[in-house]
Amino acid sequence: MKYDNTLPITERHKHGDQSSLVDRLWIEGKYLPQLSGEVLYVGVNYYTDFYHELVKDPSLFTTVDMDVKVAKYGSPYNHYVDNIEDFLEYADQYNHISVFGLFGCGHSVIKDRKVILGILNKCYDHVKDGGTIHFGTSTDILSVEDSMDMVRSSNLKDAKILSSFTCKPSQIHSEVFMFWGAKNAT
Repeated sequence: MKYDNTLPITERHKHGDQSSLVDRLWIEGKYLPQLSGEVLYVGVNYYTDFYHELVKDPSLFTTVDMDVKVAKYGSPYNHYVDNIEDFLEYADQYNHISVFGLFGCGHSVIKDRKVILGILNKCYDHVKDGGTIHFGTSTDILSVEDSMDMVRSSNLKDAKILSSFTCKPSQIHSEVFMFWGAKNAT
């Protein structure tokens, strides 16, 4: 099924519960459609398999996830099976990097604050000047204040804020913190 971005956002979702959540609606309807150039999206699953179709040039959309079982949901153009820390050791710079949903969830593999800060700093360093970084966490483990403190404690503090908010995607989900900032924006 091809993603049809001419339909109203509520009719475009093909993955039921996950992609009808407020945070996913923002990513799919506001964030991804604005991105041009090389995009790195970290972490994939069944509800992200069409995300490459939402950016201006799908062939420049790269995904990375350490779980080989979800590789089929990554970008059909560029997908890597690797953890983000190791991937960034050999990765190029990107116009945009998204690290959403990797931290703060009960199922998150990475829970150590120092490790998360290190990843955020490395991601920021891999964003080209004028590019953007998107960081989002669930509050299962990290509070909103913890998440905001990570932005203030990392290189993200130097980014021009394009959007920053919290939302509660549904009654069964914990609150979500979102940050989107531009690196060396003029």
